[in-house]
Amino acid sequence: MDLNNKLYKKFETISHSADLRFKVFGDDLKDIFQNAVLLLALTSVVELPLKLNIKKELTIDALDKESLLVDFLNEILTKMQVNKAVYPEAQIISLNENKISAVIFGAPINRFKEEVKAVTYYRVKIKKNKEGLFETDLLFDI
Repeated sequence: MDLNNKLYKKFETISHSADLRFKVFGDDLKDIFQNAVLLLALTSVVELPLKLNIKKELTIDALDKESLLVDFLNEILTKMQVNKAVYPEAQIISLNENKISAVIFGAPINRFKEEVKAVTYYRVKIKKNKEGLFETDLLFDI
């Protein structure tokens, strides 16, 4: 999987003393959500599975786009832990500031590289940067 197939980077690591902190980028809100899903998967396993043979439908409602992103990622994280699987891909069916409907694709794994306990609301603010890309910080509690 080529993680640099666009002209911008999808995410970067930000130094943090105890947890894992990242900045996620995207052309639009949909890109932010899809890149964050990929980031969660890459953080959790040593190597992504080649064949994604699990398909799950998700619909999440929230108060705003930031809460929606965190709630969506935490729902995926729960499915990862319950099903012992990783979900690196999301097909977004519909998305607005308060609701997402998506299909996530994944595969079973033997073990997690990093045990992410939760995606937190700390410093999550989706905004446009000076380059015209959307960005937000994400903190994974480990």
